[in-house]
Amino acid sequence: MTRVEVLEPHTVEDVELATLSWVHWWNHERLLEPIGYMPPAEFEAHWREEIENGTLNSVVSPGIESGGTKHPGNETLGEHQLADVSS
Repeated sequence: MTRVEVLEPHTVEDVELATLSWVHWWNHERLLEPIGYMPPAEFEAHWREEIENGTLNSVVSPGIESGGTKHPGNETLGEHQLADVSS
């Protein structure tokens, strides 16, 4: 969304609709490289399904390497390193 798009609406309702439209795009259409080039909402749906089915530990989530969490710079932290980061 550009600045012009935000300035053009003249009512509060117009701004709310423009904001909701952007939030929908951000969560449901934008493709994220770190999670396998899929929208965040789709990734979360797969993640929740794995938790409900009890397959989270046996199935590697798309875009996430086994044994840790992928971080910017392609650095992967293992479980022992995650404990250090979270404290």
